[in-house]
Amino acid sequence: MSKSAKAAGEFKRLGLQTLESGDFETAVKALRVAAADMPRDKDVRIAFAQALRQKGEVAESAIVLTEALAMPPASVEAARALSTLLQRYTIDEPDDLKPAGLRAALGCATIDHQPIVRTSLQLASRAGGLSAALAIAASEGGDAAARRMLDDRKAVVFRDELLRDALSSGANTDPNIERLLAALRRRILLDVSEADLLARKDLFGFCLALVAQLHINEHVWPVASDEADAIARFQPDLDALCRGEAAAAGSLIKVLLYRDVMTLPLVNWPSDAIARIRPKGLAHVIGPMIAARQEERALADGIESYGSISDATSQRVAGQYEKSPYPRWTSLTTGAPAVRLGEVDRVFGALTADRLREAPFDVLVAGCGTGHHVAQIAVAYGANARILGVDLSRASLAYGTRMVRQYGLDHVTFAQADLVDASVIGRQFDIIECIGVLHHMADPLAGWRSVLGLLKPGGLMYVGLYSAVARQALAALRNETDYPEPGCSDDAARTYRASLMARAEASGNNDLVRSQDFYALSDFRDLILHESEQQMTLEDIEAFLDKESLAFAGFSLDATTLERFGRAFPDDPLPGRLANWAAFERDNPQTFEAMYCFWCRKND
Repeated sequence: MSKSAKAAGEFKRLGLQTLESGDFETAVKALRVAAADMPRDKDVRIAFAQALRQKGEVAESAIVLTEALAMPPASVEAARALSTLLQRYTIDEPDDLKPAGLRAALGCATIDHQPIVRTSLQLASRAGGLSAALAIAASEGGDAAARRMLDDRKAVVFRDELLRDALSSGANTDPNIERLLAALRRRILLDVSEADLLARKDLFGFCLALVAQLHINEHVWPVASDEADAIARFQPDLDALCRGEAAAAGSLIKVLLYRDVMTLPLVNWPSDAIARIRPKGLAHVIGPMIAARQEERALADGIESYGSISDATSQRVAGQYEKSPYPRWTSLTTGAPAVRLGEVDRVFGALTADRLREAPFDVLVAGCGTGHHVAQIAVAYGANARILGVDLSRASLAYGTRMVRQYGLDHVTFAQADLVDASVIGRQFDIIECIGVLHHMADPLAGWRSVLGLLKPGGLMYVGLYSAVARQALAALRNETDYPEPGCSDDAARTYRASLMARAEASGNNDLVRSQDFYALSDFRDLILHESEQQMTLEDIEAFLDKESLAFAGFSLDATTLERFGRAFPDDPLPGRLANWAAFERDNPQTFEAMYCFWCRKND
């Protein structure tokens, strides 16, 4: 071993030791040297990135992780660390991130892709063809930018592999990119012949990414009247497609840019017929979409039901989610099992957490929707947890069943039930998680009381409720003259959403369009057009806890907010009194923008 290699190894050992001991300053210095001297050692870079994050150097940590990911084969550990980092932080200047590393992360099936998508699109918008197109759109309008993109037969933007991968992997949440892509879609429909669309390989590949993006966001972009008229005239030759005639694909792609494949007869085709579609790239994009929907339809029939849905509000809410299951999640970070028991340890103490580690325990997710939260906690609680997710919507439950099977979470089951009378479930649970459902009931507190009847003595409950303070602006929209009815058509929802986006652009108030739930149709309905929504105050919650003998155990908030509360109320140690939290919220009205999410415990 050379002296330089030996020295690098010593720096690596020192860096790993000091990282483990919590001396992050020394760890960063040592691992920086080791990373420079050992450029092909992925483990050094992953440890270096961890030390940088612990030291607060977030942007450099992300850069180092993308460097590690760019070394094949892609490291799942690095991809998971990058997704977690980007979930929490925004990189203001992402230019030094490695595109190859971001693409490798998007290819990892066991991480949440959405944070990677957001950052990848941010990077693409600052460099290359997309950056130039966005600049033209800003000065001359989206239509002019789209025309120039299509006039350039060698447009770099259509060959941008990171941009394509990002659009195919998660929802775009940048309004400027959306406006440009919507203008491009329009010009493709109106100006590009089907033959030319197929002949221009780069444009064809980019259109496939647009088809994937529009499937992800449920065609949430608005449609102008000339687009609607034009697309109504397209009738794809399905027989020719089934025979594998590539010439028939051009019109289908145009249709898929405006209508979901699930609305077409192809949704009933068997897999071998889909596989015959040419070009193969089109079959590869729509085949998994169709297979997923077919699997969900088959699964829906086998879902168990507890009782019936007779409450009028519950029926309306069930109807919304039958039509628009929410959220339509497509990726999940797995790994690090049983981390939620660490949270239980911090909140309730080691005795409670150890009891859950030692023997199987039962968890109810009341109002589980499409199972995203179920899947997250199935990993986070570990294999000892026996998890039941219940919801009003059979379509949502079928979606959830398909997804948890995809991730091999075999300790999860789903059933249909109305929480108005949760007693029909006929079981008791060690832990109940009820996030984002009670405020959609006609009487949230009655619903909470109904669910509470299923909690064992001494059991734990994790609750999420809308804040009346944080949602004042959203609630005010319902009183405006242009507010459509919650059950409005998809076209009306798209038109209303477009008006809100235009209003935000004109006013400079981007609070609403910063919400990730603004960028898919079912998410938008859940955010603004819900069939039933009630908001709560901390005074309401405190009164209920007192009446039902529940002990408040603390909010799930970031460390910075908890520190600010501690400075504001130094004589009130965490979890803090709810009266003080109410005062804190009045001074900081967006504290609970995501909901009041908190733990409580049923007294023995």
